[in-house]
Amino acid sequence: MEGQVIRVRRKGQITLPAEIRRDMGIDEGDKVVLTRENGKYALAAFSDVVDSTAGALAEYAIGKPPIGLDDIHRAIDEAMMENYLRKLARERSPEEIEAVKREVAEGRSEYEV
Repeated sequence: MEGQVIRVRRKGQITLPAEIRRDMGIDEGDKVVLTRENGKYALAAFSDVVDSTAGALAEYAIGKPPIGLDDIHRAIDEAMMENYLRKLARERSPEEIEAVKREVAEGRSEYEV
């Protein structure tokens, strides 16, 4: 297992090196989750559906008539798919990502957009 020493600053703050942030897909302002299992800690990017869909309906809000549930569900599905594809981009090749997109378009995936 690879390791890197990181200094703990005042108030318990740490700085994750840029390479680690890139590998984990973490950007400024993102949330991370620290878990403990069998006496060991692990840090992971935190993906929250509420956070990832926040603002997804903004285009419908100002000066437009109310939207229906179909529009809301479509916007949520699109935001979840974007989040899923971002995660895939960190873990899979471009060819695998395109295959997933084809499966979704053909209705052969758990994600329906």
